[in-house]
Amino acid sequence: EWGLLPLKTGGHRIGLLLDKGMEEDLITRHLQAADGARATLGINVCDYVVTSRPVGVKVDVSESGASYGTLDDPSTLLEGARRLVEEANCTAIAVVCRFPEDETEEEAALTKAYVEGEGMDPVGGA
Repeated sequence: EWGLLPLKTGGHRIGLLLDKGMEEDLITRHLQAADGARATLGINVCDYVVTSRPVGVKVDVSESGASYGTLDDPSTLLEGARRLVEEANCTAIAVVCRFPEDETEEEAALTKAYVEGEGMDPVGGA
């Protein structure tokens, strides 16, 4: 059994877990952001792992109007997290996954309404 516990001193060793489903330039931008946080804020982002397979995030809306999501391959996140904990001694993990683009006019309308402050967050809200 393994788990992540709060630290009382010294701060966390943060591992960055990136979804293989993201484009290379997006992975690079997230690594650059982590480098910036490390350099300017002193945050200890000590290592990163790209998952061995795409996570496959899916977003949908229930009949009640709440949005929810599923993952095609959650095991790839667990494998990557295990590597960060066991190989890099990370005590915290930040996860970045590729979310799907709006594919229908209805999805695009939901996103537009949210951006304009008139609707729910289509990725994680009610």
